[in-house]
Amino acid sequence: MRPCGCGSGLRAVRCCDLAPVALPAAGHAAILDSIVEQWRGKALANGGELNGAATDETPLLSVLDLAPDHAGALKLLYARRATLGPVSAADALLSRFVSHHPNDIWGRCELALRFLQRGDLGGAEAQARSAIRLAPLSPQTQSIVGLVLLEQSRGHAAEFHFRRALELSASRDPLLLGRLATALRQESRLDESRAVYEEADAASPGNFEIVFGWARTEEAAQNFDRAAELFEAAAAAAPENMAVRVSLAELLARIGKREEALEVLAKIEDPSGSALMTRGRILDRMGRHDEAFAAWRQGKAQYVAAGGQTYREAEVAAYLSRLRNFYAAHRLRNLPRAAAAAGEPQPIFIVGFPRSGTTLVEQMLCAHPLIAGGDELPMIHNLAQAAPHLLNSPLSYPEALAELWMGDGQEGLEVLRDQYLRGARHLRAYDSSRPWFTDKMPLNETHLGLIGLVFPASPIIQLVRHPLDVVLSVFSNQLTHGYHCAAKLETAALHFARISELVMSYRSEMALRHLMLRYEDVVDDPEAAMRRVADFIGIDFDERCLRFTENRRYARTASHAQVTEPLYKRSRFRWQRYREQLAPAIKILEPTIRRLGYSV
Repeated sequence: MRPCGCGSGLRAVRCCDLAPVALPAAGHAAILDSIVEQWRGKALANGGELNGAATDETPLLSVLDLAPDHAGALKLLYARRATLGPVSAADALLSRFVSHHPNDIWGRCELALRFLQRGDLGGAEAQARSAIRLAPLSPQTQSIVGLVLLEQSRGHAAEFHFRRALELSASRDPLLLGRLATALRQESRLDESRAVYEEADAASPGNFEIVFGWARTEEAAQNFDRAAELFEAAAAAAPENMAVRVSLAELLARIGKREEALEVLAKIEDPSGSALMTRGRILDRMGRHDEAFAAWRQGKAQYVAAGGQTYREAEVAAYLSRLRNFYAAHRLRNLPRAAAAAGEPQPIFIVGFPRSGTTLVEQMLCAHPLIAGGDELPMIHNLAQAAPHLLNSPLSYPEALAELWMGDGQEGLEVLRDQYLRGARHLRAYDSSRPWFTDKMPLNETHLGLIGLVFPASPIIQLVRHPLDVVLSVFSNQLTHGYHCAAKLETAALHFARISELVMSYRSEMALRHLMLRYEDVVDDPEAAMRRVADFIGIDFDERCLRFTENRRYARTASHAQVTEPLYKRSRFRWQRYREQLAPAIKILEPTIRRLGYSV
């Protein structure tokens, strides 16, 4: 019989081709348990290492050939594959363990962590929530849910779980304290974050995770010298860690030490391309444009070669076509609109392609006393995903909205509205003292139709910037928004053009409370721009919007550093310095550029 292709060492019929198999009879089970325990004992005696390559794994394979769902043997073989490889075998073994032993807390937690390591936040959250349902009084399950929420920038919810884990463990575990401090940073509670990091560091001096997180808090608080010290300490604690050295280089460049930053990056061997992308951005600031673009091109090539995702072109084209077909005037005439929820703060949607200036405008707006900063809220995307379930439709979105034509579906939009507002409350996107809050999730303009139905009275402020400046900036960063279009220059341009066409379709087919705001106008005359925005929203202009650098709120985006600086014009029409390299993007974008009132 052929061995399984995943690399587990088992026969395929006892691995990935496995049909449901019952455990052996009790007598046989006892014998198999004994074999597994004997193997464990020999492995530990053989240098004290269960995963050691020198340990013969034949007994484990034999047990699993007889009983493919044997818990102890699966755990041990998984541990070996997780250490020795291949990764595909470790994933297959762990998934099988969880499917056969769904109430095992270790399995759920371990699978959640593996999902988290490879960036599958949805899979990680599902497993973490299953674990906490099984063991709500376990510090481990509480901590893992907190970790998943941290990765989703849901600081308030993560804080709850880390505090609960500390309470349940009846100790001040330093790692838990460090993670709690990270959650507090995400909530812009920087003084509290620092105090908790200090406690964690005192309990576990020099711990990499703690010191690295603390450095990020000091950077967010603009204590740059202290942040640099902590980044250096973190790099000393984990010399093999590339992320901390990239962060140090970014900080050095931010405070004007660009040559030092380049020296740090030159010592990094980073197959993910992150160091090269940072190097390119620093070279760009130094005016070394050819070298900068070459670094970005090489960094993107490394990212893809290392397994980074690329643009899902066919999927995107089909989905956007369905949106245009559904949100047509003759259909929309038959659809209701949701009323505003009485007594609830209302969202202001700041939409635009990544790197178009949305973070800057949000930072200016939430300096206004009537507007809370919600940041990048996932609820509109989540509504689109959940609409079939919430509307009890057999169709997917957007076709599921056809249920609104039914006599018993007239309140469906209120259901979607309330679901959105519950999510905003859960994420602490607003406080009841302010009537407005911002939602600036990039590429929410993909869902302008849904926004117009669910929140027809909410202002939609669309940031527009020269398309070539946007695409250049997207290409120079490792972004995942937009179906991973940033993996290549050409796909970033293509996605920009497609989204622009979709917005044009929405605006021609339905009434929207929509304001198009040019990034260049905000930079050239910020007061005029913000007065225009305030008038559009229906509030009085406030001078504090122009002093947005005094806003101590921590912006959790790639633009977090830029929005702490005074307004600058160096990024206006930056594309002109890269005209030759941008030729493929110009060819794709020229009609869009002219339609938006720009020129080449």
